[in-house]
Amino acid sequence: MPAAPPKFDLVVVLSQLKANRDAIPWHERRDLARGLAEAIATAPPVDTVLGLLEILTADPKPEVRQAVANLLPLLADGLFARIAAALEEDSNAFVRRAVQRALDRRRRGQQEATRKRRNIAEVQGDFAMMERLHGRPAALRARQMCERFAEVLIGTAVHNMRGVLTPMKISAAALVRQIDDGHLDGRSIKDALGRVSGQVQFLERLLEEMRAYSQPIAAQRRRERLVEIVAEGRHAAVEYLRGSGRNPSPVDVAMSVPENITVDMARHQIVVAITNILKNAHEAFAMEDGSFRPGQIGVEAHLAGEEVRLVIRDNGAGLAAEDLRELREFVPGRTSKKSYGTGFGLPIARRYVQAHGGSLEIDSEVGSGTTVVITLPLEQDEMEKP
Repeated sequence: MPAAPPKFDLVVVLSQLKANRDAIPWHERRDLARGLAEAIATAPPVDTVLGLLEILTADPKPEVRQAVANLLPLLADGLFARIAAALEEDSNAFVRRAVQRALDRRRRGQQEATRKRRNIAEVQGDFAMMERLHGRPAALRARQMCERFAEVLIGTAVHNMRGVLTPMKISAAALVRQIDDGHLDGRSIKDALGRVSGQVQFLERLLEEMRAYSQPIAAQRRRERLVEIVAEGRHAAVEYLRGSGRNPSPVDVAMSVPENITVDMARHQIVVAITNILKNAHEAFAMEDGSFRPGQIGVEAHLAGEEVRLVIRDNGAGLAAEDLRELREFVPGRTSKKSYGTGFGLPIARRYVQAHGGSLEIDSEVGSGTTVVITLPLEQDEMEKP
C-alpha cells in the first residue's frame, strides 16, 4: 500500500468515514485529502485510496472538495474523468475554479507531451531523409554530432546546477549545526537564509533560460518598429537588474535608432534577444560587490540594403581572447559570471536572431569594451520562416 500521511491510518480512516462521515472533523478531512497527494504520487491508487477519494469528493464541506480538486492532475485518465465530472458542476465557486485550474494544467501537460513526441518524430525523420540523400555513414555522423552537442549542453547545465546546490547544502548544514548546538544567532541565520534565497533565485533563472532555449521558434511575423523593440528591450534589461537588487543607473545607455525602420519579426523573441545583450553589456561594468561603476552603452541602427544592422557597444572591461573565442562558440550554459550569469542569454539571442534569417556577431578587447552586431532582414522570405 502507498505510504500514508503521518497523521492517518488510511484503512482505519476509510472505515470510520464509511460508518459516519462526521466521525472526523472537517479540517482533518481536508488535511486527509491533501495528504493523499503523497500516496497517489508514489504508486497507482489502491482500493483504500480510491474509496477515500470517492467519499471526500462528496464531502459536504467545500474546503474538502477543493482539496480533492487539487489532486486531479495526479490522477490517471479514467479516475481523473470521474472525479472531475463530479466536481465540475460543484455549487461552490472555489471548487469549480480549482477543477478548472486542474483541467488547464492537464491540458498543458498533454500539449507539451504531444509537442515532444512530434519533435522527436521530426528529428528521426530528418535523420532518415539524410540517410536517403547522403547515405548511412553521413546520417550516423550527423547523429553522433547531435548527441555530442547534447552531452556538452547537459554536462554544462549539470555543472552549473551543482555549483548552486553545493553552497546551498553548506548553508543548510551550517543552520542545522546551529540548531543542534543550541547556539542560535539571528544575524548569522538571516545571512545564511539570504544566501540560500539568492542561490534559489539563480537556479530559477537558470531553469527558465534553459526552458526558453528549448522552446520552438514562433512562426508568426509582424511588421514592428525597431525603435520600440529596442526601447522595450532596454526597459526589460534595466528592470531585470533592479529586480536582482542592483542599481544600474551609473551606466548610461545612449540610443540612436531611426523612427522609420520597421522589420518583420516575432516581437517577443527579438525583444528577448536585445534584452539579453543589454544585460550582458551592463555586466561589463559590474564590480565584485554587485554594484556598477559608471560606463556607457551605445545602441545604434542603420539600414544596409535589405537589412538593418543593430550595433550594441559598451566601453566596459572587455574580454580576453580565449574568453571571446569560447563565447563565439555560443555553447549554452558556459559563463564566466559566477554570481549572476547563467550562460544562456547570448545563445538564446543568437538562436532567435538566426531564426529570423539574421546573424549575431561579437567582438571584444580587454580594456576597450565589447561590440555586438545584430543583422536582420527587413522582410521575411517564406523560406526563412520556421
